[in-house]
Amino acid sequence: MDDKDISFRDAFRIFWDVDEEREKNKKTAQKILKKFPNVVGLDKVLYETQMLFDSPSYKECFKIYESIIMSYHYDDEKDLENKEIISNMAILSNNRLKYFINLFGKAIFLTTAFGLVGTLAVILNVKLSRKPLYNNVLIFYNWFMVKLDDFDNLDNVELPDEEFYKKLRKIKWEKSSKKMFDQIRFLYADVNMVVVGEKVSKTNWEVNSALVSAVIFLCGCSAVLNERDRINDTDVINAYNTFYKILNVDSEDLKKIYYHVVPNDSI
Repeated sequence: MDDKDISFRDAFRIFWDVDEEREKNKKTAQKILKKFPNVVGLDKVLYETQMLFDSPSYKECFKIYESIIMSYHYDDEKDLENKEIISNMAILSNNRLKYFINLFGKAIFLTTAFGLVGTLAVILNVKLSRKPLYNNVLIFYNWFMVKLDDFDNLDNVELPDEEFYKKLRKIKWEKSSKKMFDQIRFLYADVNMVVVGEKVSKTNWEVNSALVSAVIFLCGCSAVLNERDRINDTDVINAYNTFYKILNVDSEDLKKIYYHVVPNDSI
């Protein structure tokens, strides 16, 4: 192909050899396992990360993520009925500090909470085949964050209160666990680039960041539920297991769970 035949759009597209990227990914996963050989469940998380290559649910969620998030109008009164949840989330306010995550500073911010809310909104939109009200997404999020990977267990649970969020605000990282989380995150990012395909844009980066933020928030929830003030290896594994389970759950199964948790919604 001559240079003149390459369009401007083609110049900003990346064409991946998927099979080659799979092999690279497997090797990277093996290196991570060698670095953290004693972490129970890490092999499963790395396997599930690699399975994103072929996950229809993940591809569908990523494709519509931005459009769903942008379609919500947060100032609509009917979508802001649950003042208690919103008030509790406000405890995580960034206080005008630039959002960042480091080895020794706080791990959970309002940014990470919204990452989970947004992720659940998109997954529910895909699995329910319709867009739930923002208020109902918040109700499901409020329940999901304390159920974690047991979200398909419909037994009653003590919902997060103001004290729960105050504990979340104080959560920090164990240094070694943050390193492991970053290794998984980098592996996920490599898979994600191939799943997204040829497009390279700011939007893709923002969606990727939102999904990572959702997992970080789940890490913090796991720590609080286990009465710890630092995220450890177990919390990282719990968070990823939860994320992949909700992502891959069968639509009909999720509908049963959702309508149990949000009974005021209409089927």
